[in-house]
Amino acid sequence: MTRTNLAPVFLILLSISLSSGSTYYVSPVGDDDWEGSYEHPWATPGYGSKNISGGDTLIILSGEYVMETFYDDMITPPSGSFGAPTVVIGQGTTKPRMLGRGSLFACVQIDGSDGCFIEIKNLELTSFIDTPYTGGCREGINAYSDSGYAIHDLKFEDITIQRVEEMGMDIGGDAENILIKRCDIFRTGYTCIGGPGAYGDGWVNVVIDSCYLGYAGHFYHGVDTVAWVWDRPDGVGFEESEGPVEIRYTISEHQMGDGLDSKSKRTYIHHCIVANNYADGVKLWGDSSFVENTLVYGTGGAYTDTTPWCLLVIDTDDPDAYFEITNCTFWDSPLRPPHYAATIQYDFFTNPITLVMRNCIFQAQRQILCQPIVNFQASNNLFFINDTLQITANGTEYYIADISALGTDNIYGNPHFVDPQWGTEGDFHLEESSPAIDAGVSVAGLTDDLDFYPRPYAGVFDIGCYEWHETTRISERSEATDDAKLFVYYDEISSNIVLHTNESGKFEIFDIKGRLCVEGDVVFSKARVNFSSMSSGVYFVRFVLPDNTAVLKKVAVLK
Repeated sequence: MTRTNLAPVFLILLSISLSSGSTYYVSPVGDDDWEGSYEHPWATPGYGSKNISGGDTLIILSGEYVMETFYDDMITPPSGSFGAPTVVIGQGTTKPRMLGRGSLFACVQIDGSDGCFIEIKNLELTSFIDTPYTGGCREGINAYSDSGYAIHDLKFEDITIQRVEEMGMDIGGDAENILIKRCDIFRTGYTCIGGPGAYGDGWVNVVIDSCYLGYAGHFYHGVDTVAWVWDRPDGVGFEESEGPVEIRYTISEHQMGDGLDSKSKRTYIHHCIVANNYADGVKLWGDSSFVENTLVYGTGGAYTDTTPWCLLVIDTDDPDAYFEITNCTFWDSPLRPPHYAATIQYDFFTNPITLVMRNCIFQAQRQILCQPIVNFQASNNLFFINDTLQITANGTEYYIADISALGTDNIYGNPHFVDPQWGTEGDFHLEESSPAIDAGVSVAGLTDDLDFYPRPYAGVFDIGCYEWHETTRISERSEATDDAKLFVYYDEISSNIVLHTNESGKFEIFDIKGRLCVEGDVVFSKARVNFSSMSSGVYFVRFVLPDNTAVLKKVAVLK
């Protein structure tokens, strides 16, 4: 299996919406005794969803909707059909807010025996924080298949799920052709996106695209707090599946569990940032899985207790499984009690697998441990382990002095990151003195880095998730302050510039000549700016805080 095998699998997800039936409306000033038209809208989303037919569109207008009664108040859309999906979409000046109350099971539920060709878009799902607190909302979206059925052909786009007591999105059982795109899911009691075990093939053709996933396990009983109630709430975590599953252009940070935990075969993770999660960074369990252009750092989440968590874990019972890790950066804080940087087949130590690792950086406090059963093929990696022993692989211990004997062109040295941080946002671009520059091996089909800058620069690949070149010099980048962290990137799939920040404020985007191109507001935690009409080039994003202090970032738009 190669990288290019994955792309055609997901094309079906982009061709669902072709036509629709009737259109109905819900408004805070509506009445459920009315007809559901724009002039005479219904009042409650739950009622509206139960009075439309498959293939219809239900438009929920801006406002707040309190949902308390099980089933009656929940959004439960009927199935559509191919080319005529059922659509529930929010419209208006602000994203409509669904507020679950009284320990409501879920704001949105998709029926396990009849859940197909449904699109949910542009809604905010959260808990109603009353006094005394009555339990809020348990899950944002619950879509769970019954035995013998698979939910399929579902789209979840531009949805915000925050402050729910359990999972943000619970996609359980068997699920096929699922797209989760531009969704912000944060401060959940349990995992942001996940699902219990399947009856059959589990997750098949699932894409998680351009999402922000943060602070799983940081909400309990209506309060932003870490209560340690659930066992390791993950950013993404789900059970054994056949796949493929693709996770792209996504941030997973500050979870009290793992960053990205996939038990699916054919998992493809790329252009992701996995940062400051309490437990493991990236965990792979299924055959034919790949990770590319991904940054993983801050395991332990700035907690100083001794834990067994690693930056990378590969552990599978699939016989003769195959994995590739390419142009990734892994960093563990020197302030964290030492543990393995990565473990490969730690538990399934009698099951043979092949791991190909190339152009990766590992900086950590303790070695990478590969069980002898692993066929470890390493080329052009940079190791900087705070111990003489760097890695155990293929039954041999490799120390600083003989790291070059491991595979092909592997080296030891300080990668010289710009500003590595633990517990907060770090900058893992390469300084100009880094030994990772021009030390990589060419990889067919890999044409950019985590910032979407083209690879290679000056004809030779760099090691790590970021390619160094002239426009990434330290002197030309303005760093965010401790009070306002800003992450900016260009999403080439949607032609959007994406801004992630922990503050609200205003932004301005200038071209290379200093001309203002666009301005607008950032509301926690993300803004997206359509750049489809703009030309390729370097742009500057200026983010202005309410106190008029500013942060400047550079972004490359490549078309």
